Amino acid sequence: MSLLAGLLALHIWKADLRTPFVYHDDALYYGLLVKTIVDQGGWLSNTHLGAPGILQLHDFPAADTLHLFTIKVMAWFTPNWAVLVNLYFIMGFPLIAVSALAVFRHFRSGYWSALAASVLYALLPSRLVKNEAHLFLDVFYEVPLAILVALWVCSDKPPLFRDRGAGKRAGIELRSRRSVAALVICLVTATTGVYYAFFAGVLLFLGGIWASVECRTLRNAASGLMLIGVIVAGLVAQGVPTYLYHLRHGTNPQVAARSAVEAETFGMKITELLLPTIAHRLPPLRRLKERYETPGRPRGEGAVTSLGLVGSVGFLFLLAVLLLTGRMPRGEPARDLPRRLAILNIFALLLATVGGFGSLFALLVTPQIRSYARMNVFIAFLALFGVVLLIERVVARFKRLSVILPVAILVVGLLDQVTPAAVRPYARAGKEYQNDAAYIHAIEATLPAEAMIFQLPHQIFPEAPPTPGQANLGYDLLHPYLHTRTLRWTYPAMAGRVTDAWLTDVAKRPPAALARSLADAGFEGILIDRLGYDDRAAAMESALRDALAAQPFVSGDARLAFFDLGAYNRRTLAGVSSEERARRREQTLPLLFLSFGEGCYGTEMGPNGPFRWFAETSTLQIENNSPRDRTATLSMTLFAAQPPSVVHLDGDLWSASLTLPPQGLSFSRTLTIAPGVHVIRFHSEGRSADAPLDPRNLFWHAENFLFRDLTNP
Repeated sequence: MSLLAGLLALHIWKADLRTPFVYHDDALYYGLLVKTIVDQGGWLSNTHLGAPGILQLHDFPAADTLHLFTIKVMAWFTPNWAVLVNLYFIMGFPLIAVSALAVFRHFRSGYWSALAASVLYALLPSRLVKNEAHLFLDVFYEVPLAILVALWVCSDKPPLFRDRGAGKRAGIELRSRRSVAALVICLVTATTGVYYAFFAGVLLFLGGIWASVECRTLRNAASGLMLIGVIVAGLVAQGVPTYLYHLRHGTNPQVAARSAVEAETFGMKITELLLPTIAHRLPPLRRLKERYETPGRPRGEGAVTSLGLVGSVGFLFLLAVLLLTGRMPRGEPARDLPRRLAILNIFALLLATVGGFGSLFALLVTPQIRSYARMNVFIAFLALFGVVLLIERVVARFKRLSVILPVAILVVGLLDQVTPAAVRPYARAGKEYQNDAAYIHAIEATLPAEAMIFQLPHQIFPEAPPTPGQANLGYDLLHPYLHTRTLRWTYPAMAGRVTDAWLTDVAKRPPAALARSLADAGFEGILIDRLGYDDRAAAMESALRDALAAQPFVSGDARLAFFDLGAYNRRTLAGVSSEERARRREQTLPLLFLSFGEGCYGTEMGPNGPFRWFAETSTLQIENNSPRDRTATLSMTLFAAQPPSVVHLDGDLWSASLTLPPQGLSFSRTLTIAPGVHVIRFHSEGRSADAPLDPRNLFWHAENFLFRDLTNP
């Protein structure tokens, strides 16, 4: 039923499974992961991206091992990444519905009421509207199971413990069916994404404490903490490749840098839970939603978190249960299912709402969890469980309604939740997809295997910030890779790593110097996405025509322009010996790279030019990617936030103690850098800046910063 309802909601007969339903934005990131699995066998490294290096995703890992492994198995049957993405999204309908139905029936809910709620849950408005934009977040079959474990923790028989009778200490029991199921579910939750693992952990923690207070025993809280440990262990196990990578290459604070204020921007709002979904089929409800979504109002993911009419009734019912039900008598176990649901519901709401405890967590612990609006799938399941209980109460009095009422609620719910917004613009996406495919295949046919293509404009990956003079293309620069198997592309290269720094520098060079650098580095072409420039790349293309003495090959929709560097390379390198070519390549490619690690803040502009603040403890990382020692100079002028101050430097390249006078201290140091990664640690013994409105930890700043490779002057 859920699969049929989902296909009807999507108007699947209008779609082509060989074309992704969503061909822009975050959906392309999932396309990257899936195609990497198809091409490379894994998902953390891709030799066809990040040219002239290799894309390493260790700095931006996905804790979605179960999702990715499932797709890897599916890839045994088809190498088409778009088919895999589409099928996995469609598979979500029955997976979610069966998971929800199993939980409802575990608590002996009536079959028809459980069936109606399960199908409605599989077709949540947020899932239909976002579609493949957040593929793994919207195949949330683990969420009902995680809530089941939380309900067990809140009961008089929490997992992992057995009751030995009155007056006796409870013993640990790991072999019972409930304990084994809870352990397996926690591992599944840990391997299907960080967000839902975190949300589940919060409910286990708070639910366990509440039940321990109610039942006057520590078993519930201990059960919740032990199961949280299982989730954390699962997350840590998935992070081992990243930890090992960071040990070898250093950490990368430039990736996924978050601020606490983002928890407010991407928080949940009760208003958006209860309002109708986007593009509702009833004009009055559609206008009501549009009135709320006024221009200028901050919009995060909360705009698509509507519970729908049926879910809203269940949500309000659980709030009423919480308000109207008194405290249970002391010593009585928390057996009341409606009350347990209501408690978990209010905990979820207090965590996720704007200005709630999630904002405090982001401020005091870590801002890495920022999109608290994603808690809507937990609240939606709890709310629909409340609807099931309401139906059961009505059916208990009017048995003739045991089938009619659930079916009526299912029909009304589907009519409310399924809107035209669930139907993607398949024809438009298909036309763009096929146009790109034909164009990129034509380029691929003219180039040798493993040829490197430089993409313009260069854009930071992931989560590119705005760039003056350029439009933010999201992940659209992935389009060429998604249509090729033999070419190497510069995008994406991981921000904060050596290849991205080199690409950023080369992309800023004048077109003539750019072409010469690319020829020396061994590139075979330049691909320009005109939408990335305010002038649609008119100036860039004109300069490249002059520098290369060549005309671009333009795509059918006039968006992409390709310059073949073959003829230019032959002219430029004619008569150049292989030894000289190797020397030029070594001079051109990124062999020595300095990055700012933990405790280093971004570049700012001051009266004397650019400068950078540093925390009390900070690190610089220098990476030598060549097979031999290299020599470089490191120079800067250091100023204490409140002089005088002493800054201690420690590392295998340099150790010293520098006293910073009021006028600052200038120095220059020549370093001999062996192959590999080297870390210079700074520690200040001074006082932080007197800046009460600045939340940063500011102890000293550096001006006139210069790092220069002297090996190939």
